[in-house]
Amino acid sequence: MPTMRFKSATYSNNGTPTLGIANMGRSNNWPFITRDWIAAGRYKITNKNSEKVWE
Repeated sequence: MPTMRFKSATYSNNGTPTLGIANMGRSNNWPFITRDWIAAGRYKITNKNSEKVWE
């Protein structure tokens, strides 16, 4: 199950609206929400035009 972490039960960010983007899925027929979009690990990003690499 997802864990929501707030400073307190009445935490409201002083009325400032916030947006959280999450990924929804199902596991063992139960819905879940996570903010993990990609698996942990090492990735290599290469620009198609310049072929510069960011590791």
